[in-house]
Amino acid sequence: MSKYKHEEIVHNLDAPSEIVPIIYELLKPNSVVDFGCGIGTFLKVFKDLGVDDVLGIDGKWVNKKKLYNYIEPNEFLEYNLEKAIVLKKRFDLVLSLEVAEHLSEDSADIFVKNLVDAGEVILFSAAIPMQGGQNHLNEQWLTYWESKFLKYDYVIHDVLRPIFWDHPKVNWWYKQNMVLITPKNYSLKSDLKINPIRKLVHYDLLIKKDKALKDTKRRLAVIKRGEAGRLFYFKLLLKSLFKKPILK
Repeated sequence: MSKYKHEEIVHNLDAPSEIVPIIYELLKPNSVVDFGCGIGTFLKVFKDLGVDDVLGIDGKWVNKKKLYNYIEPNEFLEYNLEKAIVLKKRFDLVLSLEVAEHLSEDSADIFVKNLVDAGEVILFSAAIPMQGGQNHLNEQWLTYWESKFLKYDYVIHDVLRPIFWDHPKVNWWYKQNMVLITPKNYSLKSDLKINPIRKLVHYDLLIKKDKALKDTKRRLAVIKRGEAGRLFYFKLLLKSLFKKPILK
């Protein structure tokens, strides 16, 4: 399991404040567990909506000072998410949002079983191939996770991406990847629009990748023109002599 640094410029209440009320209205959970809760922002919004029974689970590197601004110490369990876990109860709603990609592929089956054992309804998102991010170990298409959940007769309800796809206040990774997963016999509202396409890339990710490519091309052009500065080329010489990287 890779370490992750939660920066509040990204991990704040903005997206949870838009996502959680819609999920709450759809499912009306009385209890919520968050696998990979980070600093607890999603659980905080559920609590604000009246859900008193919450539990956040994450690794030992989570910033406790930030975490306890959003949930109480007794609402947090420090645990290695690559290991099997048996909770004391099942929850109405299980969250796993942009977490699975931070776990080794060898632990993917264990993680899926942990989610299934934790509750009947799962709000799930995970990074797709080439998405990029901090310490991603296992980026996979949704079909990869779908096949693992099917082993337990859990199926995907791709009803959230149509709702949030163009939402200006929700991060593109949630808009691109977020789905509900339930047992086959579970019934959701029948009037929800269903997205039939499993492998989707959000246009904001495409824009981000295009910008990064253009920035790299501009940087290389400056280097080729000899305009990167004497210090840069001196470091480049040192690299060629001692094989030490200089570009970070």
